[in-house]
This record gives sequence, structure tokens and C-alpha cells, in this order.
Amino acid sequence: MKRMFISTVLLLCACAAIASAAQFEGKAIYEISTNGRTMDMTVYVKDQKSRVEVAGTEGMGVKLLMDWGTKKSYMLMDEQQMAMSMPLVMPDAPKSNDESDAVKPEKTGKTKKILGRECEQWIMKSDDNTIEFWNAKGLGNFAGFMGQAPMGLTSGFPDISAVAGLEEFFPMQVTIKNKTGQQIFSMQAKEVVPEQLAESMFSVPSSYHMMENPPQGMRIQGVK
Repeated sequence: MKRMFISTVLLLCACAAIASAAQFEGKAIYEISTNGRTMDMTVYVKDQKSRVEVAGTEGMGVKLLMDWGTKKSYMLMDEQQMAMSMPLVMPDAPKSNDESDAVKPEKTGKTKKILGRECEQWIMKSDDNTIEFWNAKGLGNFAGFMGQAPMGLTSGFPDISAVAGLEEFFPMQVTIKNKTGQQIFSMQAKEVVPEQLAESMFSVPSSYHMMENPPQGMRIQGVK
């Protein structure tokens, strides 16, 4: 259960720079709902670095640091004053050269305001799942999926990296449904604060003991 939880956080929150538009710097708080559980997730972003904090119950709280420049990630364990270092691997590019085979996001033309910001609705469909996301404009880029499916939903799931073609990508609301129409995941922005962040927020504290290799059974999906 904890492994799946960590995998979910990593795949949803990895924040990378996209050169086509200015990148968002600041924090965003999302409410995540999946498997009958609801939790708040705070994501801090600066340059090519991100910090993800999830306050969970039953020992499920997670803090992750990710650096897409160095391709490294760190899981912080505050109680033990330890950090686990793992390489961060970008997803493979789509192998098919046939554009007709690619699943691409489609803009529906619908708009609504979320947290006072105008958002456009986009839909992506595969044989197994449908993802709907509402994209805000005027905040810069905040890419959170890196072309991989949340929660390890890999079978037939569309390549979300396709949204990188958008001039700006900042998901304010995300819903995933399976092929029967059942909602299996939702992510809703509760607060977005553009602000300058200290570089120290994205570094492992010098007092922490570093574990360079994760123990058996602690591999995170998307990290090799």
C-alpha cells in the first residue's frame, strides 16, 4: 500500500521545465482522492526542481525532492533524519511514428473558473481510461505527469506528455475514469501561490544521513 502511495505521488507531482513558456515558481495545494481516501498534497516548484509534501495518516506522510536537471530524486524521512537517493528517469518517447496511432488531448471548448482563474477543458481517451483536465492560463508551465499514468495505470493509458504541446500547461483539476465510467482518481487545486522560493527548500538538509540505494521492495514506479 505504501509503495503504491509513493508511486502515485511521484508520478503526479514530478515538475519539469518546458522551454516553450515561462515556468511557474511557487506552491500549489491539491486535494487528491483515490481508493476511497482523500489527502492534501503541496507541491513547491522552482526552476527544474520540485518539493512534494503529503501529510498522511498511518505513517503514510511523504516528502519528495525532485531535480529534473540532475535526474535525481530524494525521499526525506524526517523522524530518522535520513534521505533516500534514487535516479529520476524521464519516460521514453512514444515509439510509434504514425500520428494516427497517437492519443492526443482534445480541447472541448468548455471553460470555467477555478480559484478565480479561467480554465479550459481538455479530454484524453484510451481504450481503458479517460482523463479530463482543466488547464489554467496565465500561470506558466507546471507539468506534473511526465508522460506517465498516475497510480501505475499503464494499460492503454494515453501519453500525457502530449500536453507539452500546449503553450501553457497548469492543471487545476484532473479526473480519471475507467472504461465503465467509474471515477478512480481526482485532483483539485485548493490554492495556487506564485512566489519566489528559497533554494534550500529543494536540498537535503546537511544533517541527514544519505541512503544512496533504496532497499528491496522500496523501488518507486518511474524510477529505475
